[in-house]
Parts: sequence; structure tokens; C-alpha cells
Amino acid sequence: MDCSARVHTAHRSAKSPHNILSSKKDRYLLSPCAKPDGEKQFVVVELCDDIRIDTVQLANFEFFSGVFKDFTVSVTKMYTDDASEWTYAGTYRAKNVRGVQSFHPPTSLRDFYRYIRIDFHSHYGNEYYCPVSLLRVYGLTHLEEFKWD
Repeated sequence: MDCSARVHTAHRSAKSPHNILSSKKDRYLLSPCAKPDGEKQFVVVELCDDIRIDTVQLANFEFFSGVFKDFTVSVTKMYTDDASEWTYAGTYRAKNVRGVQSFHPPTSLRDFYRYIRIDFHSHYGNEYYCPVSLLRVYGLTHLEEFKWD
């Protein structure tokens, strides 16, 4: 949100997906934990710049709710609906805790990307809703990479 990132798309049953970019702890993406009718649960965010991704952070600050467990991260330079054109950046397992959790894509992911897709596969607990309070993506822009070198 600080640099004009925006939620490009999310699954149909997600409510207020744009809230994952807000720093306010009482705003969140609200999603049923169970996949309704086999629907894939995902969110696609357009980053504010092309970056070499170093860290992805997800958080859930809500008590009395489920927590997403396993999820996949994919990235692409240009938005597309064709899943084969997305670059796989890893499958991760979150802990069953409230707060910010950091995940690090493999160092082999050396290119710069504009879009990130998070696909949620499973969750902890048996609550009805699994909110996501925060998504942050960190990395280097082209200019920062040039300055490093």
C-alpha cells in the first residue's frame, strides 16, 4: 500500500481482499477456510515495481479464526490467466500462530517480477473463516540492484 501496490484479483468468496495491503490490524481479507465447491483460494497482487523477491510475509492477527497452513507462491512479469506462464516460487507451511510470518523464495529465483500469486491449500483448526491480515513482499528493484553492484 505504501508504494501503490494493488490487489489485482482474488477468489470469488474472498471478502475485502484489498485489506491485505493495509497496515491497520482490524482490516483483513476474509475467506472461508473450506474451499466452497472446490473453488481455488488465491490472491494476485500487482507490486508497485518490478522486484527481485527476497521475502514474502503473511500475517493473521484475528483471534477465534482459522489460520491458513500450506500455500504456494508464484510470480510473473506480466499478468496472465495462463497458469503455465507463472514461475513457481515455492510451497510453504505457515505456523499455527497469530502474527507476521516470513517466507523466503529460493535464491534461484533471480529475475524481477511484477505480479505475485498466493494459492492457499489448507488451514489449521475447524473455524469457518481464515482471514489474512497482511501481505508484504520485499526485494530489490532494478535501481537498487544496480547500486548494490
